[in-house]
Amino acid sequence: MQTIDRRGAGAGDRPIGTGMSISQSVMDLSTNAANNSTTNDSTHTGANDIPIDTLRSKKRLKKLISSSRKFSSFHSHSSLMSLVNNNGGAGSPNASTTKLCSNTLRDAIDYKLKSEAIDLSDEPYSDRAGFCGIPPALIQRYADECQRDTYEVADALDSVRMAGLLAKGRRGVPNDYLGDSCVGPVIDTANYESLHLWLISLGLPQYESSLRAHGVDSLYRVSKLREMDIVNKCGVRDRRHVRTLTNAIGALHLSLDSNTNS
Repeated sequence: MQTIDRRGAGAGDRPIGTGMSISQSVMDLSTNAANNSTTNDSTHTGANDIPIDTLRSKKRLKKLISSSRKFSSFHSHSSLMSLVNNNGGAGSPNASTTKLCSNTLRDAIDYKLKSEAIDLSDEPYSDRAGFCGIPPALIQRYADECQRDTYEVADALDSVRMAGLLAKGRRGVPNDYLGDSCVGPVIDTANYESLHLWLISLGLPQYESSLRAHGVDSLYRVSKLREMDIVNKCGVRDRRHVRTLTNAIGALHLSLDSNTNS
């Protein structure tokens, strides 16, 4: 019969203070669970025998996750619960952490894409042959907003794109050099064929419906917008997006002037 020794507690069993972040607490608990499992493996050989310390850590970890309502999008509930369940036996905590980070980056990007109604399996993000057409501006924006490396975000975006094509029964061609396209200012890659393609090339397609709702349905009308109009009339609140649109409108003026002169 197993007994729990309450006279001492390890580093992983200390109370979670208010000054410690949730993600740090989760990582401490999951690492403790894995370490305790490996240490006590020689004394628990039965199929149903799990070290008590591991059970305690897993229980506290699950309670922490379920009680958190403001958990970061980078640490999704499903990924964390998978990490908890996989830590019952022997394993490397470093490997689990690496897997968690990669999964949660893709989950965060997938969430952002859905919230902005961006389907990477549709044109122009994927052409009919399955080749990648993700604009560099979208990669750069997501890397900035997620505070992650550009190449990591590029790989995650292409992974989501390939999964979307597969879900539709289509074949896709992966782009291993997508991150290399993110060089130079965003406005240098702007597409002036239409309002739709212009916003996509800027990595801001989510504002098309708002612009059209305010009567801005062409690039000519866009060129008449001032910064105050972008904020007040079109509902663009993110300062980074306002700055991108303002700079792009300035470049649009030059493009329209050159076309008029020619």
